Amino acid sequence: MMVSSTMMLLPKGDLNEKSPLALDLDHVFKAERRLEDVKTCNPDNVSELMGEMNVAANESAKYMSWIQYELLMAKKNYDKRKAILILDYLPDFLKDKGLKPNEDVREAFITKDDTAFQLRDRIDCLTAAFYMLENKLKSFVRAFNAAKSVADSRRGQATAPITRPGPNPWASQDRSRELLESEDDNGE
Repeated sequence: MMVSSTMMLLPKGDLNEKSPLALDLDHVFKAERRLEDVKTCNPDNVSELMGEMNVAANESAKYMSWIQYELLMAKKNYDKRKAILILDYLPDFLKDKGLKPNEDVREAFITKDDTAFQLRDRIDCLTAAFYMLENKLKSFVRAFNAAKSVADSRRGQATAPITRPGPNPWASQDRSRELLESEDDNGE
């Protein structure tokens, strides 16, 4: 993984693909610098702050999807390479070395292979980039919700966390009431 200025260059899931996955994180980095502004947002600047957090969250989610695709490709290629090694090369290796097959020998044989190692490295790199963007996305969503509460208080509206589902409209009234009361009893 390489980050220069606002571009993140990631390896793709296919070893034959030489061009990197290029992600322009300009909006993400700008919004990240503005996370502190949530503490001091007011009705005059809250809409602009919410907009910036929303753009950064959308961009993060989009890039996470791209990374997830490359990650799946890398895992598929790794599994294919692993199968080739185990089925085509391991039996001769075991015979030459006089070893009996077991899990440790199989794993060591796979780890020793340069192609499998390169694919595993790509999986690790893509996984780290995915988690980095996932954590940024969570921060942007929290900042958006905090700014939204300022905007809603300006309008005199009460806000509820967007993660809490409402009562099921298809459930009976009694069941909905039971669910809400059980949440209150649990301290939620």
